Amino acid sequence: MQDEENAQYRRLIEQAENDLAHAPGRFHRRLFVYAWLGSLWVWFGLLVLGGLTGWLFWQFWQAHKADGDNAGTFLGFGCGVGVFLLGYMRKFFVRAPYPEGLPIERHEAPQLFELIGELRRQVGGPKISRVWLVDGPVASMYSRPAFGLFGPLKHHLVVGISLLAGINTAHCRAVLAHELAHCGGNGNGLYFRFQMAHGRWSMIAQSGRAGVLMFFLKWYMMRLAAHGVVLSRRLERQADQQSGRQATVRESGDALIRTYLIDYFVNRTYWPKVFERAAELVTPPSDLISSLLKRIGEGEAEAVAETAISRALRDQTGYDDSHPCLSERLAELGWPSPETPVSAFEDVGSLIPPLPQRNALTELIDPVARDVIISRMDQLWVHFLAPEWVVRHTDAERARDELSRAAPDAATGDDADALMHQAQLHVDVHGVEKALPHLERVIARDPKHPRANYLIGEHLIRQQDSAGVAMLECALDGDPRLLLPAAEQLYDYYRGEGDLDTAETYRQRAEAHQKVIAQAEAEVAGLSTNTKLATPELTDHQRQRLRDGFARTPDLKCAYICRIPLKSMPDLRYYLIAIETSAPWHGLRSNKREAMLCQALIANLAFDEPFIVYPLSQVEWLGKKMRKIDGAKIYQRANR
Repeated sequence: MQDEENAQYRRLIEQAENDLAHAPGRFHRRLFVYAWLGSLWVWFGLLVLGGLTGWLFWQFWQAHKADGDNAGTFLGFGCGVGVFLLGYMRKFFVRAPYPEGLPIERHEAPQLFELIGELRRQVGGPKISRVWLVDGPVASMYSRPAFGLFGPLKHHLVVGISLLAGINTAHCRAVLAHELAHCGGNGNGLYFRFQMAHGRWSMIAQSGRAGVLMFFLKWYMMRLAAHGVVLSRRLERQADQQSGRQATVRESGDALIRTYLIDYFVNRTYWPKVFERAAELVTPPSDLISSLLKRIGEGEAEAVAETAISRALRDQTGYDDSHPCLSERLAELGWPSPETPVSAFEDVGSLIPPLPQRNALTELIDPVARDVIISRMDQLWVHFLAPEWVVRHTDAERARDELSRAAPDAATGDDADALMHQAQLHVDVHGVEKALPHLERVIARDPKHPRANYLIGEHLIRQQDSAGVAMLECALDGDPRLLLPAAEQLYDYYRGEGDLDTAETYRQRAEAHQKVIAQAEAEVAGLSTNTKLATPELTDHQRQRLRDGFARTPDLKCAYICRIPLKSMPDLRYYLIAIETSAPWHGLRSNKREAMLCQALIANLAFDEPFIVYPLSQVEWLGKKMRKIDGAKIYQRANR
């Protein structure tokens, strides 16, 4: 089924591309239909349901005035349809979130706002409601509807502060002109309306409120998305041309290259190094953004420049990519000049514009305001990262504590799983690079161990070492839990190598596996008396770790564990843990208290396999069923 949907989606994209190239009139007519079809569907539903509700209440009133025999029937049907109408209307009032960043005002950066205003008048872009600064090297227009599918649009301009720190003002002019050209700057309102239809219906589909609309969305969104991909690529090319006119072709191309470069540094070098410090620091560093800007200003991004741009230039445009690849965008711009194409350069380093002596952040924002903005962003990003940081630090502390209590010969045994557990503790505390000797011991004991192969393979791939491909393949085939992350790594690797066909196979495997995961989650969620439970397949080491975790959990009296054989994923060992809690002094159990205890166990129990926790007091039949399974009872707290 997944393969059929992928093939159908690809055919729709190819057909739209062909129409745009050879029959643009047909392409524009379909854009018009799809742009308005969603709105017409909404209004049609409202008119039908509203009319039916009104008719039923009118019949109720007439029957009530006549003899009243059928009044109750009409009233009941009218109320039922009215409730359905309210539920139908509610699906379209989904508020889009604001960008996750720092909003700035004109008085904080007057030069930046003047540049935006000048470009908006020249390009013909819309009025900007608010400008947001974010950490990443991005620039984008974000249009936020007031009331789901309805209401006026408010346009927000999102600019990455790390991008401003790595480009000069001329580059910034080219970047901003490109983004403003997306919102009406091309002079064609149909394109903009189509984009808004796609964005709004995507928001409805992702909100979980689709309900009865899902059968319409499944048909509509596939066609909307396919034509949206083709349209987006065309608009990107038009925006690039507008960028070249507002700046120069050279500056526009240089801005593109530096954007790719800074993106590579920020997401592949800076933030991974920051999160490695979660093992030692209780809270995120207070200088997250200021440190990032300092490193870009000192030229640290230039150290990865050739790697980043080489990968970007080898990449090709996939059939469903919304943006053309870098080499295509530079070629269509005519960068650096029509007479000298990018392919003429043998040395990638000669393509990379140097780090500007005065960047756009320095030139467009006054020093005092700049310091205040950076300080506020430091505080904001500490708040953003705090939840994930706490989880990583807690895992590292637990691993550090377990390492300190481990026996001296714990890492020299013959059990590959026990060795892997010790290696994982070192990974959590010290990072993969320092834990490589421990992971290599696991590979020496079991060359096909999925988790060890994945960790080493991921590390090698990040170092651009092709030896990691075989190890990720081993992990992908050996453990269904590692299929998604391994496929993602391999997809990214082959995209960087310019091998789109191979990359696409991994993406399709990941998409198919996500469907299987959804089926498995539905199986687990549908726990009933008919659910088959099997004997747990646990090593002595796993049992002891679970017992230690249960012993550290207050108010836990006893625990049972068994395996749920899944039809959708027979190779996955999924476990069910049932717990019995100690009754409080008054003898009344609290469902809320037991639910919180189950959530705490899921978050803190040191168990490598996927599992779910149920309280026996709320599922009485489960206790009777689990007590009949050999080896299910794993923990009993001693009487005090």
